[in-house]
Amino acid sequence: MIRKFKTVGLALVAVLAVGAFAASSAQAGLIMSDSNTHSTLHGEGTNTHVFKLTDQTSLTAKCKKSTFTGAVTEPSSTQRLHPEYSECEAFGFASATVTTTGCDYMYHIENTIPNSSIYHASMDIECEAGKSITIVAGTCEVDIGSNHSGTPVNQGLTTTRAKNGVVGGVNDVTLEAELKSIKYIVTKDGFLCPLDGTGTFVAGDYEGNTTLKAERGGAPEGVTIED
Repeated sequence: MIRKFKTVGLALVAVLAVGAFAASSAQAGLIMSDSNTHSTLHGEGTNTHVFKLTDQTSLTAKCKKSTFTGAVTEPSSTQRLHPEYSECEAFGFASATVTTTGCDYMYHIENTIPNSSIYHASMDIECEAGKSITIVAGTCEVDIGSNHSGTPVNQGLTTTRAKNGVVGGVNDVTLEAELKSIKYIVTKDGFLCPLDGTGTFVAGDYEGNTTLKAERGGAPEGVTIED
């Protein structure tokens, strides 16, 4: 009798554990388009996007325009986006370029913030070997992303808030990024560059809001995050 009760008790514990795991897993948000087939994503920055080097006396690179492209083919808790930046200034220079060739942002949608419809998210910066997000301003050059061999060094960056919206009857998603502890490499520190020497640093920040819209076959399509 005792053995039978113990067996039932263990089975109940297992069922509860599986249920708890399922409930926890269900909290993760899934980004999806209305048709849940191949849809193109296009994002526009809704404010100035800023890279801040907090261990370089908070020197900044600011870009007035930013665009993001990607695709959604099925409901997923991850979303890859390729960023591009223009109309930039950096490190006290009025003109700067931010090159992103070979680099993407990978967003990981997580659980909702308690008592809200806003989702937590984290982000990885992924670059091909030999590629980086490169900021050039005057005699300064800074690389952000993977290290120069392509090994990931900026993963699980937090925090991003993701929330659903609707404009003109079409659903969209806004990503609000406030990322900390971004590793970067100063590769050039020339005459009049205010950076504190070349080398690897670990205290970069990134802030910027982006609204994602979807389209399929040239026609607008809704994109949302759901549990």
